[in-house]
Amino acid sequence: MKSIFKTLSIKYKIIFISLITGILSSGLGLAIISFTQISAYKSELKNQSVVDARLIAEYCTAPLSFNQKNGVDDILGKLTKLPQIAVVQIYDNQDELFASYCTENQGVDNDITLKKTQFAAYQDDGFLHVFEPIVRKHKSLGTVYLKISTEKLDAKIHSYFLALLIAIAVILLVGYFLSLYLQQHISKPILNLARITDTISQKADYSLRVEKQFDDETGTLYDRFNFMLSQIENREENLKISEYKFKQMSRSAFDTMVLVDNELKIQFWNEAGERVFNFTEAEILNKNLDVLFFRNSEYKQYKLEVFDFEADESIDYQDVAVYLTALTKEGKNFPVEVAFVKIRFNNKPAAVGTIRDISIRKRFEDELLFAKEKAEIADQLKSSFLSNMSHEIRTPMNSIIGFTELLHKPNITAEQRTKFLNFISSSGKSLLNLIDDIIDISKIEAKQLRINLSPTRINELLSEIYDSVSRTNRQQFSKKLKLKLNTNIDSEFCIITDPFRLKQVFDNLISNALKFTREGFIEFGYTEKDKETIEFYVRDTGVGIPEDQQKLIFDRFGQVKETLHINKTGTGLGLAISRKLTEMLGGKIRVESKVNEGSTFYFVLPKEEVKRKLKAPHKQNTLSESPDWHDRFFLIAEDEEINYSLLSEILSVTNVKIKWVKNGKEAVDIVDNQQFDLILMDVKMPIMSGYAATREIKKKHPQLPIIAQTAYAMSGEKDLSIQAGCDGYLSKPIKSKQLFEMINELI
Repeated sequence: MKSIFKTLSIKYKIIFISLITGILSSGLGLAIISFTQISAYKSELKNQSVVDARLIAEYCTAPLSFNQKNGVDDILGKLTKLPQIAVVQIYDNQDELFASYCTENQGVDNDITLKKTQFAAYQDDGFLHVFEPIVRKHKSLGTVYLKISTEKLDAKIHSYFLALLIAIAVILLVGYFLSLYLQQHISKPILNLARITDTISQKADYSLRVEKQFDDETGTLYDRFNFMLSQIENREENLKISEYKFKQMSRSAFDTMVLVDNELKIQFWNEAGERVFNFTEAEILNKNLDVLFFRNSEYKQYKLEVFDFEADESIDYQDVAVYLTALTKEGKNFPVEVAFVKIRFNNKPAAVGTIRDISIRKRFEDELLFAKEKAEIADQLKSSFLSNMSHEIRTPMNSIIGFTELLHKPNITAEQRTKFLNFISSSGKSLLNLIDDIIDISKIEAKQLRINLSPTRINELLSEIYDSVSRTNRQQFSKKLKLKLNTNIDSEFCIITDPFRLKQVFDNLISNALKFTREGFIEFGYTEKDKETIEFYVRDTGVGIPEDQQKLIFDRFGQVKETLHINKTGTGLGLAISRKLTEMLGGKIRVESKVNEGSTFYFVLPKEEVKRKLKAPHKQNTLSESPDWHDRFFLIAEDEEINYSLLSEILSVTNVKIKWVKNGKEAVDIVDNQQFDLILMDVKMPIMSGYAATREIKKKHPQLPIIAQTAYAMSGEKDLSIQAGCDGYLSKPIKSKQLFEMINELI
């Protein structure tokens, strides 16, 4: 039966249980009917006893009326036929016992008088007591008392009770064992399912499965439950994989990733957030998003637009380039780019987004914007520079070409010739100065300009500058414009500096002052600012410089616009070169100026004073302007015929013998076949350069003097010449005096 019950569906199990319950209920009904019958029997016994009492009272009326005791005894004697009656007592109207009948084991009850007044009928001690009055014509003659035994009734009642108790006990036992049996098939599977569910919910172990025991609805429930667990397990596995990928991505993300709930409390924080904001995950979780931002009007507006969770949640809002100001844990602010989107988190509205630190990008953008502005300014300055450069080049070139053409006229006088040659020479020097400025600024930009420090007598240097400026600009200085020199330290005062570059700074500043000063004075000199520095200055009473353009003049090609109509000469490089040279000498330059009152340029240099007195420079014997080298044989290696012709003309006054070759290869070959006293070697030639030719010649003729001549002027050319083996170095244009002095030292 057990195996059959397992295959029953719950529907039929319920029917079976209902049948059992009906059977038990029927048994209980029988018990109730039995109790009802007992109660009816008791009632019938009582009613019958009352009837018997009334009959006896009726029979005893006459004898009692005539006081005939024998008649009463006869009547009572007949009661022996009723074995259930134990005692009959007849009382007169005075409550005196008139007659009685008792069974063998019963006696007369003497207290009946008291009891009859309280009860009409009552049951006590296994007997039923009944009292019935004897009345004739509404006159009380006495009372009949019956004592009827209820022993059989009690025995029957006891047997009924015992049977009922036994039936109830059996029913309880059957119900109990039946419930235990049914529990194995109905409640136990459900309880087992509940237990497994609790275990899964506590351990979150979705790999557990319920073992199927029955093929009924519980078995189907187990199958569906196991299928659901497998689905959840797969989903959990996918969630774990997705969570792992998300964590790895968030860990490697450069941007801060944030999840906030509908109260703007932070629920997720990645490692980038810790690096950028210095908040750990424990410190930031459940904090309000406001702690990350500077709460200005832009942020407040962004909150109203993005984090309005009461709006339509089906519409995701995402801004694409929102720039806000963020705050680190220490309160340091920095620019960020923010993008949030609405989602649902824990079945509530939320938002997830990224915060990107754009400090570096912002700095680059600012630098790029600044560079763009500078480039635009530089482009404007360059255009101005090219225009000025064209003017500066064409002006001396016009003079050189123009006066050269005039020299070809046959009827010019000697005085005119000398005048024209002076103009040509002056224009050539101006053109050379312009080229030198361009070369210097190029050297500075390429960081190839070198500073050669040496002990320098300041007073002597400034005196030379004064004499040179006075002589060169003799016509400009008059009664209205004076040149002043201020030296107030010992004439032997000497510091460590580069005298050539210091003189160049003074020349640029004084030249600049001469351009914009028509009357008054131009003063230059120096003062001892403190024990460690010396301050040089150039002061003028010219047009002055507006305050907003005083920084511009030190930039490349920078010129004051308001002064261009006064003097249109100049390239705008002089002050830029002076600023760079001053910085390379260890100082700094500045200007103080007022419009229409004049300007003063100051530059401070370190006062590295020479402790010992310098000896006066040794005066060498002056070389004759036309030395006699008629017994010498020179080789000129030069590919440009015009340059060879110039050297030939310069050397013609010395009566030297000259041989000309046009490239380095020819120079190497001819030296092997002829003997020369000196070689003038151009460094840039076809086939073989002058450097390569010098190295080849020096291998076989190390004592042969070689002078390098080049139009290159960048730093390092002289070093390259020395490294190649040259004994001297001259830069073009070559001056005859400088050339003669160097040749004289080498031969």
